[in-house]
Amino acid sequence: MGAIEQTNLSSDELGGYLLEEPAPPHNRFDIGLALAGAISAGAYTAGVLDFLIEALDAWEQAKADARQQFGDDTSTWPVPGHDVRLRIMSGASAGAITAAIAAVALRYKFSHRYAGTDGDGNPFFTAWVKRIDIRHLLTTHDLQDKKAPLRSLRPRRGPQERHYPFDS
Repeated sequence: MGAIEQTNLSSDELGGYLLEEPAPPHNRFDIGLALAGAISAGAYTAGVLDFLIEALDAWEQAKADARQQFGDDTSTWPVPGHDVRLRIMSGASAGAITAAIAAVALRYKFSHRYAGTDGDGNPFFTAWVKRIDIRHLLTTHDLQDKKAPLRSLRPRRGPQERHYPFDS
């Protein structure tokens, strides 16, 4: 028996949170994605996510075409009539970046990336291939202020100084 079944607290006593989320409507599948972090593997994850979005877009178009041709009875359609919703995405490191890009990009129509194309207009390709540049990570301008938060990473002045020198 899980923690939800064991509690006798009301939703109000839990701060207004529901004890159990209602099931999705009939004929809808909710998907949650957990995107792994792995430095440059974020580009591969972004490519897979781009393809998933492209496939879902094509499916939605096929359903719209079927509805126009065959009406609302999904049993007569040549494509599955249920809905799929990307309900939530989370990630670590590169996966979090890709999830954030998707969270913004899913509000808009955008071109998908194919071999032999330049990827113009694709937010995943732009972020992970066109604009990625390590030179921005190698600058030292943030270390110019001697009282900067990263001062604990400066070399020690001598053996008597603590490893984390928070001098004023």
